[in-house]
Amino acid sequence: MDIIKPDTLLAPPEGRTAPFPRTAFTVAGATVLALLVIYWPTTYSIYAIWQRSDTFAHGFVVIPIFVWLVWLDRERLRAVPVLPCPPVVAAMGIAGFAWLIARLAAVPTASQFALLFLVQLSLVAILGLSMSRRLAFPLAFLFFAIPFGEFLMPWLMERTADATVVLLKVTGVPVYREGEHLLIPSGSWSVVEACSGLRYLVASLMAGTLFAYLRYRSLNRRLIFVGASIAVPLIANWLRAYGIVMLGHLTNNRLGTNIDHLIYGWLFFGVVMTLLFWIGSRWQEFPSTPPPSPMVDAAPPRVSPAAPAVPMIATALLCVLVSAVWPPLFRYLESVTRSSSPVLHPAEAAMGWDVSANAITSWRPSFANPSAELSQQFTKNGAAVGLYIAYYRNQGEDRRLVSTVNTLVPSSDRAWKMVRRDDELQTMLPEPLRVRSALVAGVGQRVAVRQWFWVDGHYTGSQYAAAALVLAAKLTGRGDDSAAIITYTPVTNEPNAADAILDAFGSEMAPSLSEMLAGARLQR
Repeated sequence: MDIIKPDTLLAPPEGRTAPFPRTAFTVAGATVLALLVIYWPTTYSIYAIWQRSDTFAHGFVVIPIFVWLVWLDRERLRAVPVLPCPPVVAAMGIAGFAWLIARLAAVPTASQFALLFLVQLSLVAILGLSMSRRLAFPLAFLFFAIPFGEFLMPWLMERTADATVVLLKVTGVPVYREGEHLLIPSGSWSVVEACSGLRYLVASLMAGTLFAYLRYRSLNRRLIFVGASIAVPLIANWLRAYGIVMLGHLTNNRLGTNIDHLIYGWLFFGVVMTLLFWIGSRWQEFPSTPPPSPMVDAAPPRVSPAAPAVPMIATALLCVLVSAVWPPLFRYLESVTRSSSPVLHPAEAAMGWDVSANAITSWRPSFANPSAELSQQFTKNGAAVGLYIAYYRNQGEDRRLVSTVNTLVPSSDRAWKMVRRDDELQTMLPEPLRVRSALVAGVGQRVAVRQWFWVDGHYTGSQYAAAALVLAAKLTGRGDDSAAIITYTPVTNEPNAADAILDAFGSEMAPSLSEMLAGARLQR
């Protein structure tokens, strides 16, 4: 009797190709579709950002690329056993809870990442650890589907302005900078969101990561090229911004603006990226064949034992059941804390401050969809202070206290611009509070601004602390009542006078503001 070795059982018969695990991938695909439907509001929020934002329009190609990467490796996948791993479903419970927390805190990006983790973990649970190791890169590539990175825009805009100023000075062009606004002899320029380079950075990082995976084997080369995919678009964007300003300067602003601005930017970026990939291809290690996974040996295809359909289907159902718990729980918690819209009554004047009907300035903060708004003006001993309050209740993705769209000066505002942002120690009762300060400028006027938050009776100057306080209040059934408080006063020639006025107003009017906000909170 011949002894049959285990490898012989896996070897394909003569002339027969190893079968692809279609059943396993069909079950996994159906499970992912079920999750996307269960979490439809979050799924749609991702799609909506892809559709409306040029920065994240690349999201439309992420899933096709994922499918293509799986298809590209199909020969090696034939040899990998499909062994469902039900214990991974426990991690899906954690991801579902994270989604619940993110939704209650009204942080769309966090809820989108939680949904992505649910999708990835479901694939790991159904396909098993061996197959998931084989698919490690395609699964990780799905992260590019999440529209993430807008928080980098202020930093990118500031660095772009820094680089542009340095290059202008090096080339002999005098420049005066005020925030992200530059003044040169031929005119003025502003570094806005479109000039931040975020769209170039995101596109380059995605393409560079894919190129590194397909063309390099060693981890060092992959990491170096991904690093270059980050550094090159940043530097290229700085040169692009400088080039546009110089183009306008040298042509008396006939070129470099409007459509020329956009065409020049994309052409320049295209040329730079072409050079980057051309140089990178000089050191490629896979000129014609797809790379083997770094976690699995590149062995010849073998026939893997077919996994029984029952365990796969049972694991898939378990994934769906564990994931389906959280959306109804979110809707229940939302219904418990939801209440009628509040009414903000004017704050009572105190400590010598008088209510004034005269507008201090035409400037006004931009806060999206508050439940209630209040705008007042106060005077005392010749000093004038404006008060603006945006009150939020029943918060969700379209109405949030902490949001990137809530700003002191939107980039689309042509009359006003942000000159400076900083943190200040504001004298508040009963204790000092570090608040956000800013200086905004318009035609012939400058305004000093202070901003802080009120959440469930607590004050904070940090938007992250404010978001955490909102979440804690909702989880404890106290609702999500919160407000952004902004005070402002015109800047005069007297140094530090505006800061002293805002300090005095914040300290002396704090009890009146607290009473007014507490009264609004009691309205249910």
